Amino acid sequence: AVVSTQSTGNHVPFHYKLKVRNAGNLGALLVFRVFLTPDTEQPLEQWRNMFVEMDKFVEYVPAGMEIEMSRSDMESSCYPPSHSNSPGYPGGKDQFYLNKKLYGNVHNEGHTVLATINDPDGRYKVDIGPMASPETATRDPCFYRWHKFVDAIFEAHRENLEPHSAEDLKLDHITVQSIRTLSDPLEGYPESSNQFYTYMEDEQYRVYNTVLSTVQKTVLNHVLANNWSEDGVNPHEALPGSVSYCGKTAADYPDRRPMGFPFDRRTTFEDLEGLVKSVPNSASVPVRITFLEGYNGTKSGETEHKRRTSEEEPSFVVV
Repeated sequence: AVVSTQSTGNHVPFHYKLKVRNAGNLGALLVFRVFLTPDTEQPLEQWRNMFVEMDKFVEYVPAGMEIEMSRSDMESSCYPPSHSNSPGYPGGKDQFYLNKKLYGNVHNEGHTVLATINDPDGRYKVDIGPMASPETATRDPCFYRWHKFVDAIFEAHRENLEPHSAEDLKLDHITVQSIRTLSDPLEGYPESSNQFYTYMEDEQYRVYNTVLSTVQKTVLNHVLANNWSEDGVNPHEALPGSVSYCGKTAADYPDRRPMGFPFDRRTTFEDLEGLVKSVPNSASVPVRITFLEGYNGTKSGETEHKRRTSEEEPSFVVV
């Protein structure tokens, strides 16, 4: 094993604000689904598999009221949980399977096979590969090929499902009136409204049998509001932080909707703009992502900033 210093991506702390109105006569328990999305004029069907569910949280909106909610990055999936509690994908729990004997534990067992491929039965005492652990799996180039294979299985299933329509997404009396993001202020960068700032920082890792690499990408934002009284498995139970993660140990996933809803399958919308126009409980706003070259997350690094802005501008959409 070696101790290696690797640059990893991070972001300047931010929070986002949602303004929502309930014009009905009854209070509404709502779930807000927040996505990172590409900002593109290409058809929605071509890009929906690129959307990442960034956050999901529940809020009560009283009848006849307009409220503004604030949500920080620390509460969302921008920060990983302290330990992995994922039951697996497409399933680590028996209850996920219609026929476990036929389908097996495809995703998890694939990771195990690839991690032990150099010494399957342990006779040579070779250390297992990085695919065995969620913390290191992405360091193995095979990780991406394997997950593409697993994704293809799911996509073949989704292609046989009825597409979501505007009627599936509309929520009577609920209007998302605005959404905006606010990054913490930085010296030399007065713009904080609808701005994301990212940077690279160095961390030390103990590395076993793996390949080190850094990948940097630009992402945009999107959000959706639904009735949690209908979507929640136990809607009045408190949720421990963001429920955007894969699941909870020894418990049902708290959302009756599939992960990634409403982009889990085909839609009847040509693009996100069309979706927002058709669904009043949705909204969008452009958000600019700026990479701070030379910034290290501390005050001392702020004077060394070099500004580099993505060519494409992100958008924050609330559905």
